[in-house]
Amino acid sequence: MKIIILFVLVSINSLGNTTINSNSINQISLSIEKDQTEFSFLAAGHTYGNPSESLFPCPSLINYVDRINTSSASFLMLLGDNYRVADSLNILTFKQSFLNKIEIPVFNALGNHDIYVREYATYKKNFTENTYYSFIINSSLFIVLDTELALTNDQTDGSITGDQLTFLKETLDQFMLLNSSITKNVFICGHKELNLFSENNYEEDIKPLLYSIADSMCKIYILSGDMSKNSNELYIDRNDNPNISYIHTHLSDNKKDKILKFQVSATGSVQITPLSLHDLPVKNIDSYTYSSPNQLLNEPSFFSKVKSRFYNRNFYEGMLFLTICIVAFIGIIRSKRFLSKNKRL
Repeated sequence: MKIIILFVLVSINSLGNTTINSNSINQISLSIEKDQTEFSFLAAGHTYGNPSESLFPCPSLINYVDRINTSSASFLMLLGDNYRVADSLNILTFKQSFLNKIEIPVFNALGNHDIYVREYATYKKNFTENTYYSFIINSSLFIVLDTELALTNDQTDGSITGDQLTFLKETLDQFMLLNSSITKNVFICGHKELNLFSENNYEEDIKPLLYSIADSMCKIYILSGDMSKNSNELYIDRNDNPNISYIHTHLSDNKKDKILKFQVSATGSVQITPLSLHDLPVKNIDSYTYSSPNQLLNEPSFFSKVKSRFYNRNFYEGMLFLTICIVAFIGIIRSKRFLSKNKRL
């Protein structure tokens, strides 16, 4: 069935008609006009922000909502971890403060915190039934993978196995049947940095697939948004193959926060532009290089965690509220004692 659907999408695109996809998590369908020869999209990762103190969507991203809506982007691709805890309160906050305000389709590459702990039923009920899928715009294929699906010793290592691996192979095979004279792009969107896990099946199963199609007429872009494997907030790496770009981006609740804009021309060329969420100067995408191979993100020290609390407005608001409660409680106790004493007199 998935192959048939892909053939239909390929046929629709080759005729230049409108493409519609139903896997957006904000229930807005993707629509491309028949005479639209170029398009753009935005990508953001780890949108809940700082893992040591944040629960809800990153404030810098929330403040950027109007800019997203007035951009020319056809859709927004999220790269997982949109909230810290997959409970009803956090999901509702994510929807009301951010997702429901976005006026273009939003897709998501499922992150570990989006189903924390493995709450697939909750995620599917609130967003979309499919956690891996594909769609085509002109000569560009988008594959959204679920890097949390495969378990090894109750842990996810980003392996793509079973039905999902079959889906990936068949989708790539069918896409390559398109007109061989046109430049093709393959955007593979996942939460984890697949190439950084030595224990997963990337080297064995995924990389050979990509190498077999990556050439001058087919460029591959692998997008990720996790924070667990690398501390760089943004990088691009083409060291393995000049036709394969590993691109990582995540938000951290600081002035470095950026999202990415991908502009795909009528001829298939791709321009990637970093966008500062704080309107600060940015460098060319190639200036953001990968510098820490296989280096785990360091856990913040106890001192750093304490220090971060003192720079957090919520800390002072909480202390003020607690102080008011304590004063009110003491006042009530003293009032009761005073009234009780007067009654005895």
